[in-house]
Amino acid sequence: MSSHAPKSKKLSLDELVFSALSQLQVLQYNQRSIRRYQTVWRKLVTFARQQGYKGKLREQLVLDFLEHHEINSQLPIQSYPGWKKHAEYSLTLLWHFARFGFFERGKLNAAKLHIPDALQKSLHDYKTYCEEERYLSPDTVDEYIRQVGMFLDFLGKRDVNNFNQIRPEDLSDFVYTLSRYRRKTVAAIVSCVRVYLRFLFYKCRLKQDLSGSLPGVCFPERATIPSAWDKELLAQLLDGVDRHSPRGKRDYAIFLLACRLGVRSGDIKSLTLDHIDWSAVFRDRRYFGARFDEHNDDLCQGER
Repeated sequence: MSSHAPKSKKLSLDELVFSALSQLQVLQYNQRSIRRYQTVWRKLVTFARQQGYKGKLREQLVLDFLEHHEINSQLPIQSYPGWKKHAEYSLTLLWHFARFGFFERGKLNAAKLHIPDALQKSLHDYKTYCEEERYLSPDTVDEYIRQVGMFLDFLGKRDVNNFNQIRPEDLSDFVYTLSRYRRKTVAAIVSCVRVYLRFLFYKCRLKQDLSGSLPGVCFPERATIPSAWDKELLAQLLDGVDRHSPRGKRDYAIFLLACRLGVRSGDIKSLTLDHIDWSAVFRDRRYFGARFDEHNDDLCQGER
């Protein structure tokens, strides 16, 4: 049996949205998340009607919708109000459903994966191989099994119950379903699945080595270093923070630590008030404006 094309490709936009919302209910997404997706998708349907779009979901419709509402993927989602924060991800989710006919959660529980019985034994054998022949640590083995389980779960959804039914198109589509992850994560999963395919060929479970048919993911080690933001984008980000609320003040301080002092995200996350030398802060007034200096002088005189 060959893997079949998703039925959702034939649905109109209205039918696609209805089917996608039904699938979210089946997967037991919480109601708050469903309302977020529903809001964005309904606005997309309304926009499509206004612009005269007909038929199934198309990429140009999504791009025109984002441009119409001035949603720039390069800006952080925190800079947008209301439903626009979730617009891009919601549309990516809908596009994924239109192509493959199902959703994938960002965080998968290995125990909840639906792996065909005919493929289960190979997963157990691969785990034994990693432990006894590759001498990998338990944590590494668990991660490999989780990633391979994602691949086998994907094959099961495409009615692939035998390894010799796997086609190069299945491998390409699997990599596409990982688009919700960062490129580094995708590269790690693809590398793991490639080793697994070689294991299947080595154990004569595959008639041909399909590891070469798996698309490569280019990920230079220092691809994101150095990184820089345009001044205009940074100004928009800071201006979009509500500094009247405690949470907004906290976020503004975090952004300043990152953009002005270059503090890394991990260091910001672990920063506490105990890490601040308050005596040095009040002693060196060069860090504060004149208004703060005058206020501080009044406080000092009052204490005396």
